[in-house]
Amino acid sequence: MNLRKVFLILVMFGVWIPASGQNANLLKNPSGDEGSEHWRAFKDAKVEQCPTGGRCFVLRGGGYFTQEVAIPKDAVYALLIGRTYSGRTSTDGAITVLPSLYGYMMNSGDPSGGRIYAYLSGQQMTGSANSLNYWTQLWGVFRVKPGTGRISFFLRQSIKEDSGYNGAVTRFDDLGLYIFPAESQARAFVSQSVPGALFGPTNAIEKRFQCWVEREVMPSLYGIQLGMSLQDVVSRFPDASNEPNVVRALESSKSPMRTDSIRMLIENRSGDQNLREVKRFLFAFFNKRLFSLTVELHSPQWKDVEEFIDQRADLLNLLDLPQASAWEPVEGNAKAGKYLICHGIEIRFYAAPLGSANMNLLSLTDTTVEATLASANLHP
Repeated sequence: MNLRKVFLILVMFGVWIPASGQNANLLKNPSGDEGSEHWRAFKDAKVEQCPTGGRCFVLRGGGYFTQEVAIPKDAVYALLIGRTYSGRTSTDGAITVLPSLYGYMMNSGDPSGGRIYAYLSGQQMTGSANSLNYWTQLWGVFRVKPGTGRISFFLRQSIKEDSGYNGAVTRFDDLGLYIFPAESQARAFVSQSVPGALFGPTNAIEKRFQCWVEREVMPSLYGIQLGMSLQDVVSRFPDASNEPNVVRALESSKSPMRTDSIRMLIENRSGDQNLREVKRFLFAFFNKRLFSLTVELHSPQWKDVEEFIDQRADLLNLLDLPQASAWEPVEGNAKAGKYLICHGIEIRFYAAPLGSANMNLLSLTDTTVEATLASANLHP
């Protein structure tokens, strides 16, 4: 039975009680009836006629589909669900390629990038070796992380380590992304389409920390504060005034027709000892005002993000910040990333793993401006 029929039955018998109208499937073209419309296809990812009838999404050789889905501000739980079919084993009979749903919870913004708040995997998001040659249901219920404005929904093939795709074909159909006000309602929805579904422990919503006093008390980094003008920021880096990135940003800001953001990167080449740990600054402006700042830092490499926060939170010039243990973890990468959101301002620390070529990052973002930009892009 497909998800659309399940939903109709739930409504008819009063089992499913929607909240705030958030009962609709947020995915567009969830069964491939419109071809690959609304999806981005990578490598060998196509919509084809399925052997069992109807159209479906088909992956070969590591191909994958993804769709960006805006979600409501008051979303509490998200359900990712869909049917999958695999029909190939390796020569020794072992299944080396499994169908997989996957996702990111991300900030509002450009589909080509952004900040990740959670990596959505586990639960029943990957098929099993027992699901060969028949349709089976995959699903996962996740608490929506603070700051999330969209979910990236992936269809992909998972392979065992040191094994190839070996011509494996994976199919997906009747996909869905649903928002629920309570985990119990999301699980009830799953149980209707997957009789006997087993669930793990309830995901309790943690008690939030207290924000600093008011929005006007802004954090800053190296003397740079959100809301500063483009000209004021550039004036802080006189040695960089002739760099192409800076000149381009200043020229772009002169256009009265400019309605999108302006990005600017400044490499730290100054001899200022106060900036000795900084590799580069990345700025984003809207209406000539700074709304996002990311600082890339050289070593030292911290053992984890909590040590990074405890040692360098002083850079923010804020009093009464909570201990690192109380910060919101990036789900699926909690050892490396944590963040806070207060009064619409996000502070994020990222500690590059030991031995990694990545830089340590510290960022400030005005998420209200970011959401305004995202809404303008969705509704031009």
